[in-house]
This record gives sequence, C-alpha cells and structure tokens, in this order.
Amino acid sequence: MTDMANISKTPRQIVKENECFSIPIYQRLFTWTPKEVRTLLEDLFDQYNINDNNHYYIGLLVSTHNNELVDGQQRFTVMMLLGIVMREYAEWGKFISNNGQLRLTFTARKEDEKYLLSKINTDSSAIVETNQYMEAGIEEIKQFLEEKRNASVDIEKFSLYIFEHLAFFIQKLPEGYSGRMLNKYFESMNSTGRNLENNEILKVDLLDRAGISENKEEYDKYVTLWNLASRMNQTILSFYDEKTRGEYEKVISTIKDYQFDLSMINEKSRSIFDIISNPPAVTKNNKRGVGNTMRSFLTFTEFLLQVLYIILKEKNVTPSNLQKFFKPDNLRVIFDQYKQYYDPKEFIDMMFRYR
Repeated sequence: MTDMANISKTPRQIVKENECFSIPIYQRLFTWTPKEVRTLLEDLFDQYNINDNNHYYIGLLVSTHNNELVDGQQRFTVMMLLGIVMREYAEWGKFISNNGQLRLTFTARKEDEKYLLSKINTDSSAIVETNQYMEAGIEEIKQFLEEKRNASVDIEKFSLYIFEHLAFFIQKLPEGYSGRMLNKYFESMNSTGRNLENNEILKVDLLDRAGISENKEEYDKYVTLWNLASRMNQTILSFYDEKTRGEYEKVISTIKDYQFDLSMINEKSRSIFDIISNPPAVTKNNKRGVGNTMRSFLTFTEFLLQVLYIILKEKNVTPSNLQKFFKPDNLRVIFDQYKQYYDPKEFIDMMFRYR
C-alpha cells in the first residue's frame, strides 16, 4: 500500500502532539505475560546502559486515519502499563491520560478502560473488574524497578530514558478503508506470521456474515458476548455468589443431562459430555503473576468446536471424521464447511449460554 505513511513516535512525541488511540471492536484481548513484560524491560535497561541516547524500537503499529489500532494494541497497552507505574517520573502522567481522558481507549471493552482508570485514580473507591494480565504486567514492572532501585539504579533517569527513547513506527491506513476492508487487512496480517489465533479471525468472519456492522448496539452486544466467553481462565458467573449459584447449577445440570451418541467419538476427540462424566483432576494456572485461578480443560477454540458439534447434532448432522472435526487448526475450515447449518448470531448466543 504505497499511500501509507510511516511515522516514528515516542511517548514524549505522543504527549507533544496530544494523540489518543483506540482499540477497535474486532481486536483481541491483551495477552502479554509477565515474562514478555520483563524481557522488554531488560532489553530497555541494556540499551539504557549503553548510554548512547539511541531509540529502542518496539516495531510497527498500524492505525486507521482516526487512530484506531488495527495492529499493535499489545505493545501500546504495555506502554500504558509502564506509564501507570512510572507516572511520577518524566511526563508519564500526561502520557497515560490527558485531562482525565485515557490515551488508549477500548471500543468494546469498557471494563478494561475502567480498570486502567482505577490504576491511575488510586483514590477512587469504585469497584472494577481486574484485568488479570494487565495487573500481572503492572506487578512485574513494579518488581523490576524495585530490583533496580535496590541495585542503586537511578529510576527517575531510567524512566526518562524510556519516555524519550521507547520508539515505534505508526503506519496509517488510507482514509477510504471501510470496516470490511479493515477486517480483511486484520485477517491478512495473520497469514504473514503475526500472532493472531484462528478463533479471533473466526469472530471477524461471523460478525461480517451476521450483517450487523451498521447497527452499533447489536454489534457491540455480540462482540461483548464473544469476548466474555473467550476468557477461559475466568468464570462468567460467580458460582460462589448465592444469588447466581442456583442458576449456575441449573445450567450445568442441563448440560450434563444432554444426551447424544458417545460411541461416535474417537478417544482422541473426546466430547465435553464424556469429559464431564469422567472429569480430570483439578488443574491450576500457576503462571507467575497471573494468579492461581482455575482454568478450563478446553481451550476457547476447542470449546467453539464443541458448541458447533452440539448444534449439528440437534440438526441430525454428523461429521464424517470427528478427529478432523475437533482439530483446533481446522477451526475456520470446519465453520465454513458447516455454515449452512447455523446462523452467526444464534451461534454466538448459544455459545455464550454454554460457556
């Protein structure tokens, strides 16, 4: 695309030019782990120690003409987390927010906006939902800086270096790009090796097929349902809460009582009902900094295939090769193969109920 402009930016330049960015509705969740955050910090510290005042580049961010990040939200979010921890130094406070307006907003994930604001406005008593990955990233940054402070590093000077030299390129898409074209561009990035999962591209495909892009309220609803369901390390209902426990148990009972032919299932492609009948040992997510929350025995991709299988069984459609059907790498091929048997909106509704 020859009419795109490549522009180098640093946090200081973002503040000077007073630019704000947003995460569009079709983008994935923030998924950086503490290990990735620490790797960035160690690289920055190594560059800082060279003391040559050269920029440290974290790559290319792609945005629309109105600053929607089509690619790069993970890295920009990390800059927000750095700014939150270091807001007393340099002008990081001005980077993370401008007169109360976040430098980075989320079109469909307002709970993440509220979480970031709660970390900035520490005197607020508002109860917000914690984003586990962002929280873990903030804790990792704090720990790293404390280690360096204990080693007699001038943290204020290091923070100023990051503010002035953590650099990235902004590539602007032409103004004429429509939402459909952006979705296609977003999808094409996956084929060039960028770290997007099949289920994230499937979300774009289903929303496109649903034909609801012009109805913001309906579009937001289905994106929100999808995003909530995709967080497989969290429950949607708090089944420790007496107000929801009865409803939760009723839903689980309905799922467990659902009957279909288990003999068709290959041992390597066990159904969710087979697993419920013979549950595995409880597992924990012991990833450092994320917390010891219980996790699902299914990935989100595996879960989507299980829901599609249930829909097909209700329509008396049996996949000819279950092992191939349940293979996560085949997700989009399978959904395209059986698209005549489900409506995208009805699928997302049912998927959310089962989740």
